[in-house]
Amino acid sequence: EEEDDDDDENEELRQYSSASRLISWTWWCLLNTGLVVVTFLNIWKVATPPHTSLHDLTLTNDSKSFPSGQLTWSQKFTPLPCGKSPAEALARGCHFDIVATAWLPPKCIDYELVSEFIASYPWQYFPNANGTDPYSDDPDTLGSETGLIWTTHRWHYAHCLFMWKKLNRALVRGWMTDGETIKLGHTNHCSTTILKMKDPNVIGSIVEVIYPPC
Repeated sequence: EEEDDDDDENEELRQYSSASRLISWTWWCLLNTGLVVVTFLNIWKVATPPHTSLHDLTLTNDSKSFPSGQLTWSQKFTPLPCGKSPAEALARGCHFDIVATAWLPPKCIDYELVSEFIASYPWQYFPNANGTDPYSDDPDTLGSETGLIWTTHRWHYAHCLFMWKKLNRALVRGWMTDGETIKLGHTNHCSTTILKMKDPNVIGSIVEVIYPPC
């Protein structure tokens, strides 16, 4: 009977020892996992710049105010987010941004600016330079046209001005935008176009439907 009692005690000790090791191992794993998470969060905090937070300050006697604060614009562009055709774009939930003349995901469309552009003038679009048989001015319908889209030089000038406005709004507000808006080549093109203005009422500009990165 004494031997049986000893065996029982030894078994209890072994079970207790195993349980203690398991608990210690569990706490060790939890502690190390916590350290890894904390380290990762600290690295992420250092690597991620703070969000844009600007406010106007007047610092001189001329009463002019200028932005002050943190300006951060970080964006990784995804190529062809809307595919290569209107059908693909619509299937992916994209819309035609008439300001950028581009099929884009909603996150890269400044809808407030689009509304301002549409309301700024009674724009018209045509299948020819004669100004006959105008297209629908609904953006998605217009962007789905397969033929040339003609419009006035006035539209072209407004497009350039609003593209610069879109770029500025994206920059100071930390918004996502499209690759066409930030492209220096397009900015140079618009600068030349405006410096060499033609009769704004002449139908002489063609709307190019594009599929830029976002």
